[in-house]
Amino acid sequence: MKKIYYVIPLLVLFFFNSCERFDAPTIDLQMENQEDTLYKFYAVITDGGGADDFIQKGFLYSFEPDPTFLGKRTTSVELISPQNRWFFDWSVNYFWVSDTTYYVRAWAKTNAGIGYSNIISVKTKPGSIFK
Repeated sequence: MKKIYYVIPLLVLFFFNSCERFDAPTIDLQMENQEDTLYKFYAVITDGGGADDFIQKGFLYSFEPDPTFLGKRTTSVELISPQNRWFFDWSVNYFWVSDTTYYVRAWAKTNAGIGYSNIISVKTKPGSIFK
């Protein structure tokens, strides 16, 4: 009977140590400005946080310097079916308000949570609503 008392804690310890812990993904964001009004954003998931399945992916942009889903004045663009699991992109023909700084970041969601990329700021040109 004493042997069972030793085996049960060892099994419990083994069970909890063998479970994997997942983290939110890590994302790198780059931008290419091809014209005055065309911006291309490229996001690469550099670390999946232990997960290979990304439930949702997309981009956030805002007037606020730290766009998140909980932030004020933040717009989310969700990609419905990205071509590649680890790479996704977004092209913007114009931002709405001229002479304004927009803050853009990519995001990806796994079962461990939402991971955000670095933030890129875009300053639109004055004088036109589309530049």
